[in-house]
Amino acid sequence: DMADAVNLLLHTEPGADAHAQAAAAEAAARNGAVRCGDAPANQPSYDGAGAVWDICPRGAATKQLSTFLTQNAHDFVHQGETVSAADDPMVDLNPIFTQKFMLVERHRQQLAAQQGLELWHFEQHRGEAVFIPGGCPHQVRNLQSCSKIAVDFVSPESMFEALGNREQLRTSDLAIEQELELNPEDRPFQEKLQSQLMLVRGVLRAAELAGAGNSTTAAAKGGAKGGAANRKGRK
Repeated sequence: DMADAVNLLLHTEPGADAHAQAAAAEAAARNGAVRCGDAPANQPSYDGAGAVWDICPRGAATKQLSTFLTQNAHDFVHQGETVSAADDPMVDLNPIFTQKFMLVERHRQQLAAQQGLELWHFEQHRGEAVFIPGGCPHQVRNLQSCSKIAVDFVSPESMFEALGNREQLRTSDLAIEQELELNPEDRPFQEKLQSQLMLVRGVLRAAELAGAGNSTTAAAKGGAKGGAANRKGRK
């Protein structure tokens, strides 16, 4: 995602999986969730968790992940079809943008062995919020039926990542063959965040506030001098 995000898990409901139901009931009886931590995961329930996340750090780690996905695309299946650059050129150009990859434990192990990269892998229980910094590739797998609230925003710390992703989206959009008459909103790679416009408006607003602050300070100083002159005249 180009923006920062917070994902809050409000409610979970065990599905038809008997193991998940038993684990959820056990967690409820303990009146609390048990973190998996470094212990082997209790698949598929993760001790009653509602979802499990994988987040990749932004920056150099994202490039390592992209390289891994391109080199191992044949090991992934999307909608019943093997992922291939022959069918989708973006698999070679920017595989993360295709959203055709879902890593499982085997892939995480291969990623660590081939690229020396370990993703942030953790579970999310009911009542917990997950913060995803802008520019961090991520995936989430619901282990139960979940009701969530997600909020996107752009922090000053993530503006550089938003602008960088904008350039990647533009490069991707120009790299693939598309009909010229295609509406902009129908093109697969569009920067809808309008990060440049957001940045310009932020700078203008900061300049406006700074100007207002200077005017207030100057007026205060002028008032102080005027007051001193009046007192001197009265003497």
